Amino acid sequence: VDQETNRLSKLISDILDLSRFEANKMKLELLTFDLHEIVANKLYLNMAKDKKIKVMVNVPRKFMVLADRDKIQQVFVNLFTNSLKFTPEGGTITVSAAMHVADWELSISDTGKGVHKDMIPKLFNKFYQADDIMTRGQGGMGLGLAIVKSIVELHKGKVTVESEEGKGTKMTIRLPRELIY
Repeated sequence: VDQETNRLSKLISDILDLSRFEANKMKLELLTFDLHEIVANKLYLNMAKDKKIKVMVNVPRKFMVLADRDKIQQVFVNLFTNSLKFTPEGGTITVSAAMHVADWELSISDTGKGVHKDMIPKLFNKFYQADDIMTRGQGGMGLGLAIVKSIVELHKGKVTVESEEGKGTKMTIRLPRELIY
């Protein structure tokens, strides 16, 4: 019962978030923070450990970025839990970040099932789930990646996907170093 209550609570929260994005009522609370603190959180690392998945964090300490911390954490959680869902026991998830002249990026790659190239453009649609034998039964409502895209676009950034069936997926967000509204 508790698990179902949590699932429904998350679903309602996700639907409300998407509604706010679509109504242009979602506002950013920008501040400078250390991205490493989000991606090296023991809670997420332990989730992977429980599933016998190795996590490599290639994000330097004091990787300071300007963004909405809570929303970037939501992006990370959605991308990371997606990788957890589709990476088999014994697989690897790699979290990387890089600073560029005009922007910074966060990438999460996995050695999971991968996504067929024809499905990649649809991944960020609301309620979309790649419906094939490889993904059926993985749970979720198809809202997480739609929320990721909305948050990234609100930050004036972009999200990209590289994937090969049977080899894994890499999702990358790129956000400007300076946000001006």
